[in-house]
Amino acid sequence: MNREEALIQLRFHSGRHPDINHPKWRHGLIGSLNYFDGQFNEENFVEVMECLKVLSSEFAAEQIDRDLMADLYGILYQINLWIVPGGKLEHIDPNIKNKLVQWLKLYADVIELLLEYSEQSCQEAFYEYECYRKETLN
Repeated sequence: MNREEALIQLRFHSGRHPDINHPKWRHGLIGSLNYFDGQFNEENFVEVMECLKVLSSEFAAEQIDRDLMADLYGILYQINLWIVPGGKLEHIDPNIKNKLVQWLKLYADVIELLLEYSEQSCQEAFYEYECYRKETLN
């Protein structure tokens, strides 16, 4: 995946892409929560995190693209909004809710470390995510 592909994928996953008729819009990370049917696709989370890996060098710039930040924050905000008490997904299966909370933490940690942008923070940014992936693959 290159930079442009990663930006497009994040736009779909955040629900901010203007092509709302594209299947990825409805079945991306935020779209699948909007139309939640009791199941979710973990590949959406993985794809978002892989997009962040591709885009990690963007965080070295003095100014970070506004649309990129809106997509990243939108994902963070929307998931958080749904899992809080009184949120849209308040009454989902506790195992699913716990998985979303885990994803949110991993995602927020990566963004925080990328925003620090130092050589060390970028090396550390995906450590917990990689550990999570190893656990889920076994």
